[in-house]
Formats: sequence, C-alpha cells, structure tokens
Amino acid sequence: MLPDRENLARLILASIKAPISWRGLLRQMKVERKDRQEFKKLLEKLVSEGRLVKVRGDKYALSGRMRLIPGRLWYKDYRKYGWVTPEIESQSDIYISSHKFKGALRGDRVLVKIEKGARKGYKPEGSVVRVIERAPHKITGLYKPQGKHGWIIPIDAGELPQVFVPPDKKGDAREGVYVIADIIKYPSSARPPEGAVKEVLGYPEEPGIDVEVIIRKYDIPYQFPENVFKEADALPSEVNEEEIAGRTDFRHLPTITIDGERAQDFDDAVSVEKLPNGNYQLGVHIADVSHYVAEGSPIDSEAFRRGTSTYFPDKSIPMLPRQLSSGICSLNPLADRLTLSVVMEFNSQGNRVGYSFHPSVITSKERMTYNAVKKLLVNKDTFLRQRYAHLLESLELMEELCHLLLEQKQKRGSLDFDLPEPDIIVDHRGEMTSIVKTRRNIAHRIIEEFMIAANETVAAHLFTHNPISLYRVHDEPDPEKIAKFSMFITRFGYHLPSSLSPTPVQSLQDIVKKVEGKPEEPIVVYSLLRTLKLAHYSEKNSGHYGLAMPIYTQFTSPIRRYPDLVVHRLLKNLLQRSEGEVGRRGYSSHKLGEIARQSSDRERASFEAERELIEWKKVKFMSHRVGEECPAFIKEIDRSGLHLELEEYFVEGFLPISALGDDRYHYDESHYRLKGERTGKVLQLGEHLTVIVARVDRERRLIEFSLP
Repeated sequence: MLPDRENLARLILASIKAPISWRGLLRQMKVERKDRQEFKKLLEKLVSEGRLVKVRGDKYALSGRMRLIPGRLWYKDYRKYGWVTPEIESQSDIYISSHKFKGALRGDRVLVKIEKGARKGYKPEGSVVRVIERAPHKITGLYKPQGKHGWIIPIDAGELPQVFVPPDKKGDAREGVYVIADIIKYPSSARPPEGAVKEVLGYPEEPGIDVEVIIRKYDIPYQFPENVFKEADALPSEVNEEEIAGRTDFRHLPTITIDGERAQDFDDAVSVEKLPNGNYQLGVHIADVSHYVAEGSPIDSEAFRRGTSTYFPDKSIPMLPRQLSSGICSLNPLADRLTLSVVMEFNSQGNRVGYSFHPSVITSKERMTYNAVKKLLVNKDTFLRQRYAHLLESLELMEELCHLLLEQKQKRGSLDFDLPEPDIIVDHRGEMTSIVKTRRNIAHRIIEEFMIAANETVAAHLFTHNPISLYRVHDEPDPEKIAKFSMFITRFGYHLPSSLSPTPVQSLQDIVKKVEGKPEEPIVVYSLLRTLKLAHYSEKNSGHYGLAMPIYTQFTSPIRRYPDLVVHRLLKNLLQRSEGEVGRRGYSSHKLGEIARQSSDRERASFEAERELIEWKKVKFMSHRVGEECPAFIKEIDRSGLHLELEEYFVEGFLPISALGDDRYHYDESHYRLKGERTGKVLQLGEHLTVIVARVDRERRLIEFSLP
C-alpha cells in the first residue's frame, strides 16, 4: 500500500539522484502493480507543480538539479522585461528579457533556467523553459473591428499585445465597446494572442462602466452565490442572551469605534482606562466573525475565494454578505455585539507589561469619526467637548497612550510615512467631482497604534504556544534595490550607512525623518516605497521588516480580511485548549500555506483594482480640464521627458522633452536631471513648474502636459 500523498511525494523526491525512467522509478521504489496508476498520477502532479521535470528520454529529474526553478512571472510591460519570483525561499528574483518569455504571461507559473549568475547590484538572468500553470487571463479592452475579424486593445497597454479575434469569436461585440475575452491561443514570437469575446460590458460613456470593467479585469467576485444568501438570511440580527453566556462582559467599558466619515462596517472598537497602579489598560475589541461563520460553510468558502473586501470611491465589494458586514458583526453604536478582545496593560514608558484574551460582549458607546476626534483633541472644539463629555477622559487617555506607543515605535526604528493622500469625491453617477488632500491626524494614529499593538500581541502569543499559524511578513529589501536607492538619495545630499548589510530599517526611517517637510520629501519617499518589498501572508514567520517586529500577524479586521478570520479561529482554539476544553482540530501547515497564498494574491488584485479605478477616474476628471494651467512638481525624469504630478489633484502626467522649446535638453543620468545645451538650464527632481493640461487620451489613460 502506498503512503499518503505528501509522504509519498517526499520519498519520490528523495529517491531521484539522477534522471530516471518511469519503469526504473517503479523498480527502485518497489511499487506494486495495483498502485501504479495512483503512483503515475502523483508523478504527473509533481511535474505540474514544477518539483519534477521531464527531460530527454522521457525521464524524470529534480528541477533543482537541472537548475530549473519554479516561480511566477511578473512584468510591467510585456515588450520590455520581467522577473520571476521563485518559490525557493533562498533564491532572489530572476531577470527575464521579454524575448525569453516563451509565450508566458503575467502571473503564469513557470519553470526558469538560470543562464547568468547574479553580479553585484544585479539580479541573476534566465529564460522561461515552459509554463507550468496559466494564471487566469481574462482580457479587458476596447473592441475594434477590421473586416470580418477584429482586435481587442487591452486597457492595460503593458499587459499583452493586441488580441486577435476570429470572425466566429466576436459574439455581440460592436465597435468601441468594452469587452471581456478569454485567450484561446497564447502568443508566440510569430503570432499575437487569439481571443474569444465572452461578455460585452458597454460603451466608455455609460455610468459605472469603469467599475464594471475593473472588477471583471481583476476577477473580483461581485455577486454572492445563492447558498451564501440563504445562509446569511438565516443569521440572527441581534445578539441573544444564550450567546452571551460564558463570555466576558465588557459592556460597561467606555468603548468606541473611530473610522472614516463614509465607513459602512465597523469591526474594531477600543477602550482605555487608567489602572490604580498608574498603568494604562487598553482594550481592543474585534467583531467575533468566527462565531457566525463556520469553517467550510458556504459563507466561509466564498470569503476564502474573495480574500478581502474591495473599496472603490463609489462602490464597495464586501468579503462577507451585508447581513454580517453591516449587520450582526458590525460594531454599531448602542448595540450589543459579540467580540474577541485583547486587553493589554502598558506602563508609563509605553511598554506592554501584561495581556489577556477574552471571548466577550461589548456595546459601543459612540460611532466616532477621525475628523471629530481630531477637532475634539487637537482643536479643543467647545461644542464637541460638550457633546462627548462622557467620553472626554477616555479619549484623552487614548491620546496619551498613543504618544507613548509612538515613542516606542520610533525607538524600534519602524518605518512611518506621513505623505498626504488623495480622497476621491464622486457624485451619484460615480463621476469624480474633486480630490481632497488628506493627512493622518491624531485619531488615525490612535487606531493605527492600538491595532498594531493588538496584532503584535496575538502574533507573539500564537508563536509561543503554537507556531503553526498565519503571519503577516515583510521581507528585507533586495540589496541591489537598496544600493540604487542609496545612490539616488545622494542627489539630495542624503546618505545611507555603507557598512551595514542588510540595511537596518532604522537607517531608512532616519532618511524619512530628514526629508520631512522638505521639497524633495515626496520624491524620496516614493522612491523608498518602490524599493521595499510588498508585505504578504505566510504560514512561516520571518518577521516584519517595515514595522521592525520579529513576529506580526493581522487580527483586527475579520469582516474584510480572510486571514484575520483564520487567526481568530487559531486563537480561540488555543484558548479552548488552555482551559481544558476540546478544541477543533485546527489548520495544517499545508492548509495555512494555501490560505496565505490565496489571500496574498487576492489582496494584490484588490489593491491593483482600487488603484487602477482611481487612475481611470482621474483621467476622466482631467479630460474636462484640457487647457487649464496647474502647479506641478517633477516626480521622475528619463530621456524622453518629465513625469510630473499636479499638486492640487494628485494626478500624474508627462511633459515630453520636445515640449521644452526654450533649448535642446539632454538627460544627465548620473544626476537624474535634464540640462539645456545652450542655456545650461537644469530641470531636476522635485522642482516645481506651472504646466498646461495639453492632451488627455482616455483610451490609454495618458495625460500630456505642455508649458505656458
């Protein structure tokens, strides 16, 4: 009898020392005749996963021994270059020239052969050997007929070439409509991709078409299945006494929620009290979604598929049905709600000296907003201080504790950016009407620091008592990217320590503090953000570089993030076992790895969808402002011209070098600037200019500037 699939896979991989045939492997592993079919299936699965590879003579070999590495291909522009993120942890990203993609597209799982080792400051170089697994490739773009056939022009110009549509595959597509198409033939060096239209979305001017296009492009589930609706409809709308029994009753605490003005669901509430010993007791109370959503239920399966909620300026796509996200799990004011609470004690230096966890019940006393709390604490607004007199002492304690935690954060060296962010204002048709510049205030800081404290406390407890968990990890940046960033900031007179490798996060935070309030602040901070890796989920703890924490997870948003819901289950299971109860079986490391990958992928898709939709709305907004003069600053420079950001609108556009009519300019790469040949005039990063919005290409979402 064969061992289970995982153990058998390990035995197979351990037994292959050199390329070996199917029959040779059968003899070597003494596989009985009745088990051969099952054995064959597992071999093919290992090949499809990229752990084995078939070589000449129909033999099997280990991918690693053949210097073949599995990973995912990524690129910004298919015409230029890409990189493969390996699935081998010790392997750095691999540079792939576009002519070596071998028909692979963005997001595909591929096998890569390394052809040139890494040189100092550069990635190793390789080529795609074959595609292991295709990523979902739905093509979103404008349909253009040409005779009997047609073409789809992707809305993302760097995604892939124009897609050829045969006459019998155009469906109901008409000229100028947005369509969704599947790839039916993948591209090669000799031919473009071929597609079949699956859905016609509408014309560019139709209200809401931008949202419809984006959610299809990023494969964001926007309709709940019928069985999810049925399960959600059966949920209670109020907490009953039977559910409260056995929980810690925190309804007496001065608990509040603090969120944005337009927030619709509230999954975290906070309370702070001063203890007799002078310490602070912070309660972070998180909606107990796991009480209502059973693992493996229809709602849970759909939440896993979605991974996260997605928030557009004029529409949100929740991870959970509204009965949960805006109903029984939302910590609405003056309503009893079931929660999972982290109660932490901090001393006068802001050090945590104790903590406990509680399945609990709370009643939020108020639904506060960031602006109201800021006016109350910073502006000392008389009306608001009277209106919230019953919470004033608690809010002031929150401010005190927040400042102590920020001091600890600064000592730790955690990265802390405070650039203004755009808040997109839209009307009832989804049309953008204005962009408001916002900055974090004390209320944002309070919630941010309290949530970080809770997340870190939960992570440390889980890691100590059951390391098989789900973590939020942020890896150290690539040395070559740090080297480029270090060279870049010397242009502004800043320097990183050259002797430290890897670069400690404290050194990067020191740069952030030095540029604060300076004209070059946005340029340096944007460059640093591009240098850092993306945080992601993992079943293995490797620390959080940006927060300068050895262990971190996410626990505080189970309404809108699936990993947080999983962490709730892990914590509750641990609490049950510590009290002598029989806890649920728990998650295997393999299952947590699957959850981590799915959640990271969906988080990335959601982020890109939100970002792209905002850019789309910005371009449409600017199309009505052609001819306007606007102040801007230079954000990036290359040989073709200047990339600028409008100061008022947070909108980026391009000023071609040909539009600089007062001289002939040359790109000085070593100093990141343009220099006039005759006048010697210099245009450099961070410099402020007044520009005219000269042209807006809504199809390609490009904005071009000229000079007055």
